[in-house]
Amino acid sequence: MKQNTFEDLMVSNFNKRMELCLAKGHDYATSDILNNFKRVAQLCKILHIDVCTPEGVAMFFILHKLDRENNLKLKKDVKCEAREDTMEIDLPNYVDLYNAIRKEMK
Repeated sequence: MKQNTFEDLMVSNFNKRMELCLAKGHDYATSDILNNFKRVAQLCKILHIDVCTPEGVAMFFILHKLDRENNLKLKKDVKCEAREDTMEIDLPNYVDLYNAIRKEMK
């Protein structure tokens, strides 16, 4: 690959990531763009969720989806992921995976 082709590819990839980041940021973030990370980290600490275990990782993803739903219910113009996707597809899938992990641990 020639240098200029690589540079064009990198710019194109960056622009796609920036577009997605801005759209998702609108749905997820407050004035502090890192707020979601900070809030979910606090919740993991309060709930003693150990993200170094499969069970803890599954619980983290469940918590993440609940946090997302909480954010989205306050927004009137969601740009990226629909609330229905979060609550009807993603969250139940993570709960099913959490249950599978628990059964495997027995």
